Amino acid sequence: MLASPAQTALCVLRTARIRPGDTVLVHAAADAIGHLMPQLVKIYGAGKVIGTVGSPAKAGCLRCRPCD
Repeated sequence: MLASPAQTALCVLRTARIRPGDTVLVHAAADAIGHLMPQLVKIYGAGKVIGTVGSPAKAGCLRCRPCD
């Protein structure tokens, strides 16, 4: 059985132990797993979410995500 991006993202979040107010850096925030992370870390209580992307075209994807 292959893991879905959502399952992988949740596993990473459980491992990271994000606490309320933490600042989180999400690499490849426009990719399959990365695009879920800003939304999920905000749900987990992160204070600030920073997303990185590899091109200006992908940066447009972050405008509709909760990156700070």
